[in-house]
Amino acid sequence: MRRAILTAAAAELADVGAERASLRSIARRVGISHQALTYHFADRRAVLTAVAVDGFTRLTADIADALAQVPTDVPLGEHAIAVGATYVAFAREHPALFTLMLGSTQVDDANAELVDKRLQIWNLLLQTAAQESDRGWGGGVEPQYMALLAWTVVHGLATLDRSAPRAADVADLLRVLNGAIIRPDTD
Repeated sequence: MRRAILTAAAAELADVGAERASLRSIARRVGISHQALTYHFADRRAVLTAVAVDGFTRLTADIADALAQVPTDVPLGEHAIAVGATYVAFAREHPALFTLMLGSTQVDDANAELVDKRLQIWNLLLQTAAQESDRGWGGGVEPQYMALLAWTVVHGLATLDRSAPRAADVADLLRVLNGAIIRPDTD
């Protein structure tokens, strides 16, 4: 039943957004009463927080899958590009969920499970930056700074993507940026 509620809540989120999602509507989508829904979740915020947790689980899995598909003998930065392109693709495919996960006041930011899932994403980004850094990516900049800068860029692309024109493929844009990052000294 919990899974059915979360599936219905994700559909509600996609249809009306987090601010307008209601427990009664979610319960109707599942075919249960409002009271039955509150047996599984204390309130609307708890349901939306659980949906955000699921979103992070999916995003983490998508990124891990993308990384697993990158061959080992690729140019410097390709693993970071795979992470970034996957992040932006997720935001494009699930805009309401992405906003809920990373920019909504409708979730409980102190929820331990949500905090843990956000930390898992960060650790995956940091691990990727560290592995690329070990190969020379970032020109000696500390991996945590490279991870933060990379996340800032791809989050900006994902956020601006809704209103900015799509001038180029995200992976191509990230390759241009990557080229600027790893360009050898001309001295």
